[in-house]
Amino acid sequence: MNKQIRQKLHEFANNEPVVGYFGYGSLVNENTLRTKYIASIPAELKHWQRMWDIPTGVDFGAETVSLLTARPSKSHMTKGVIVFDLAKNLPDVDKREHNYDRRTIQHEDIDIADEFRDLDCDFFVYEAHKHENPPADNPPILQSYLDAVLQGFLNIYGETGVENFVASTANFHTPILQDRDTPRYPRSVSLSHRERELIDYFLRQNQDISFIS
Repeated sequence: MNKQIRQKLHEFANNEPVVGYFGYGSLVNENTLRTKYIASIPAELKHWQRMWDIPTGVDFGAETVSLLTARPSKSHMTKGVIVFDLAKNLPDVDKREHNYDRRTIQHEDIDIADEFRDLDCDFFVYEAHKHENPPADNPPILQSYLDAVLQGFLNIYGETGVENFVASTANFHTPILQDRDTPRYPRSVSLSHRERELIDYFLRQNQDISFIS
């Protein structure tokens, strides 16, 4: 399968520039992508840590919320995907990630299948704008946003991927606002009964995680 995807990428690259951007949150879930991307490949990014944070200008509904970001960190490696896309689609991705800055990352910092190591393209990761005056208490995480993220990890990495996400993401003491039935996240997804059970199970295994209505 990887060889077929690699051939497809080279066919696109022969006609116009291709880029790759690292997804560590909602970009892992193909159901939330809004461009005609080429492929999404499991990968890990060195020297960056995923965490919950409070980007500026984020307001899904009546209150500010916490979202995922990645921050530089020499000692961490973050699991996610590389989304290969046409360079001409980057403005649309930037618009989707308007609360984030697009950072260039080096090829040697990406751990990906061998078939994709020699691709001649630029790689990026999106880092959230830092809040200049963050509130004393972290705003809640939208469950509808978290559902979209964890469905993506479940599809790519299985149950161990969800478990790893919960264990490795910093600031997970932030409360989760239960908006699943009336989602505030604009790219919310539908979950199967099994997906709901698995996601709720792994979240409730972490004693630092609380839920609010």
